[in-house]
Amino acid sequence: MQHLLTNYHPSIAPLTHAMRDALHASIPKGPLGQTIQTTPWRAVLARVSDESRPKFQQNLDKDLDWLLGEPEAAWVKAHVTDVEAFRNTPEGDLARRRIGMHALYAPGTKRLVGGWLARNGWLFLFLLSSAAKADLEQNRNAVTEAIIAALLAMAHDNPHDHAGRPLLHAHALDRIVRNEQFAWTIFDTLTRTYVRVDAAGSPFDALGPNAKDQWTLITFGASRGRDDTARRFLIARLNKARAGNWPMNAISLPRGYSPTAEPDSRGRFNLTADPKKLSVSRPVPDPRERWQVQTIAAVCLDPAITTWKAVAVECGAAGLTARGADEIGEPLDALRDPTMAGRGLITPEKIRAYLTGRLAHTEKGVTPGQFNPGDGHRLEPRYPGDDLGHVTYDINVGRPEDNGWDWGVPPEDWRDILLKFWLPDDFTPAGWAWADEPGDWGWDQIRSAAGSPRRQATGQRAARSALRPFSGLLRWSDTHHRHMLYCSGTTNTGHDRYTWRREPHAESRRNARGNIYSMDSTDGEGVCSWPVREFHQAWATLAESLLTGLIADHPDAAPLPTASPMHAAARNTAEADRLQTARDSTLSRLRDEVSSQLADSDALMLSAARKRAEGDETSAAGYERLAATAQKAATDATERLERELLQPVPAPDSAAQPAKADFGTAAAVLAALTGSYATGPAPKALQTALSALGADSTRLELLDATTVRLTLTVTIRRLDGTPVHATGHTVLRRSRPNTKQAKELRHDAKQELARKWFHEGIDLPTLSHLAAASADHALRMVREQARHRHRPNRRTGRHGHPRHPPHPQPRPTFRHHCAPPARCQGMPVGRPQPGRSPPSRTARRICPAHHHQLPPTGTRVGPAIHHARRQRRPPRRRHNDPPFHARPHRANAHRPPRSPDGRLRALPEPAQRPAVPPWRC
Repeated sequence: MQHLLTNYHPSIAPLTHAMRDALHASIPKGPLGQTIQTTPWRAVLARVSDESRPKFQQNLDKDLDWLLGEPEAAWVKAHVTDVEAFRNTPEGDLARRRIGMHALYAPGTKRLVGGWLARNGWLFLFLLSSAAKADLEQNRNAVTEAIIAALLAMAHDNPHDHAGRPLLHAHALDRIVRNEQFAWTIFDTLTRTYVRVDAAGSPFDALGPNAKDQWTLITFGASRGRDDTARRFLIARLNKARAGNWPMNAISLPRGYSPTAEPDSRGRFNLTADPKKLSVSRPVPDPRERWQVQTIAAVCLDPAITTWKAVAVECGAAGLTARGADEIGEPLDALRDPTMAGRGLITPEKIRAYLTGRLAHTEKGVTPGQFNPGDGHRLEPRYPGDDLGHVTYDINVGRPEDNGWDWGVPPEDWRDILLKFWLPDDFTPAGWAWADEPGDWGWDQIRSAAGSPRRQATGQRAARSALRPFSGLLRWSDTHHRHMLYCSGTTNTGHDRYTWRREPHAESRRNARGNIYSMDSTDGEGVCSWPVREFHQAWATLAESLLTGLIADHPDAAPLPTASPMHAAARNTAEADRLQTARDSTLSRLRDEVSSQLADSDALMLSAARKRAEGDETSAAGYERLAATAQKAATDATERLERELLQPVPAPDSAAQPAKADFGTAAAVLAALTGSYATGPAPKALQTALSALGADSTRLELLDATTVRLTLTVTIRRLDGTPVHATGHTVLRRSRPNTKQAKELRHDAKQELARKWFHEGIDLPTLSHLAAASADHALRMVREQARHRHRPNRRTGRHGHPRHPPHPQPRPTFRHHCAPPARCQGMPVGRPQPGRSPPSRTARRICPAHHHQLPPTGTRVGPAIHHARRQRRPPRRRHNDPPFHARPHRANAHRPPRSPDGRLRALPEPAQRPAVPPWRC
């Protein structure tokens, strides 16, 4: 079996060995204790549910009833009756122990995916989910690995021994194996382990001549039928959308719209329409829902509302409720994820529907690789490598103005909502203007720009424009990771910290199109953090040293010394040539711009004339507006060209000053970082000045466990626009990230140090080097680990970690009149033998007379039992003894002395030591 495990992920090996051992242990033993296996290994795959008891029992009946002729399956059916056994709770642990079931976790996690038990050579594998999609790293699936582990545990060594080959029972493999990639992985394991399959009475042998065809029918027969059904439903929806009808249900419509109803007898909107006569295919604006649209618009336009969560909370307080299947009727401010709820209330597509009566609907493919599902529909990939594709159609949902009323929200307000929540700050209409009719707005450009909307502020600073100077300024990537530096701001500005986080590129979050989201403050892992004041001081000190070097190389000083007349004439000629070249370039650019705009205007006017001849007045008017814009641009360029021609050619200045560097901005930035804005919020102008100085070039590099290198390139522009640069670096201390993962890593590192100190016997300088700390601090760390291991837990009353209590050990007592010597039999006192636990209060006792190891106190070894019992009695007080309160504490009375490093220290030898027979020890 070991050579088979090399073909699979290492996380499968522990589960495989556990199942193999359980199978061997489940076989009845013979009269002499030998293992007697009369039948081949057999396994059962069962799909169960932890949702409810009826559903659990229904699934179990379906997968086990056909095997009730086997005693082992009947036993499992009679005893596995509690759905709690498949829940990750303390009650579930108790239910599993009661029937001998083992929990089945996803590798590397505590996510319960099922359970397994072995009985009389049968292995029962209960699965809570199916092998449908990758849920582990490296495109792996937890259920697939559990099935593979079960097959490897039953692996056979002779493919020709048909009667002795293991057998796998599965009633409905298509309900368990629902992914083609994982199905062929299991098929490959079947060929390696020689396991036969009984699929609800249909025998299958992976070594047969038509094994691949049979496996395809067994695993994909039902799934392919489901794919065909899903594709037919997709085509039906696409046909409705292409015809301009709404293909979804009424809940999916934007708020304010409802299904079509026949008007009442007076031709008005029917408020009491028969539900059977409602048609969702042709939705119409509903005046009864106008207040919802007005409420959403008013909340979004509120200057105090800046996040989607705040939008959902305010709308929920105003009376808006959720319409989802799981949370229908719940107020929006009471939902589990108000951020997504607020984001879904108002999107660019819904704003377009409110303004123009046209709603874009996108359908995604359901079958990988089929971009032509049928009926002439063509799906386009959403991103490179997409195998499903999508297509978008416009749905006619109508405008309330067609019925004599409106939403009560002017187009200017919808424009402000788009600019506030969806469009970037530098968004500029291309070929259209906000003053145009909403139908003429560039909705394709708006949709594209809204695909990556501006990043919303988070935390307590979400509604404030004043941020920390370096907040969001430092983002960079290297070969393996992407990095960011963000500030965890609080109301107490003295506690603000900059945190450096990094995330592997392979773990970056992506949207539906495959585009990578920008790194968030919760992505990746924390590497290091510093107080804001400390980071500002270190950065300013490095920048100041770099600027000092720039001042030496580019002084802001007096003009150059007087040059000779020949040199001055040559310099004037070169300057005149440069000025003439610059003027010629400007004139040429203006002439090209005038000719280009005039050509565009003529082409647009020609297109407008053609559209008017065809009777399309709307398109003709649009082309005429574009032509007028191009004509105006051509007129402006002509005026600039005429002004430039009237200007004389500039003459060179005979007394030209040398270019000077502007250090005033840099000095102001450094003064702000170390003075007024050393901590707390800072104006946006400071961050802009930092960017101009080159702060966005700051990079952090991890050198070792205690130090971080900060590299910076400062940039100064001379008065002629020429930039000058200087690069340098400094070293920062590395703080400990206060995250759960970092704490676990530190705890593991401390335990490793304690193991090396107590077990391997490393010396103190080596310990200090490995701990990257002083000798005293390193000793304190290992002593803390030893005390933590044997300290009683307050919650459980046991020693050490409640899940892994150490073996109980008696307290040490030294009743001999002398302490143990420094060394005995070549082993230092207080250090255990290699492979054993570190020394504690139960250190080894050494016979002072014969230098051999004594048994622990309380061990029943001959006459020593009386001696051990006497040690545990409290000492009697005699007439000449001091009172009890004047004595040393009894817990420390018999404890051997220790040195500062935590090891036992030998007492001085007495002058005379009586001989003690070994048996008296």
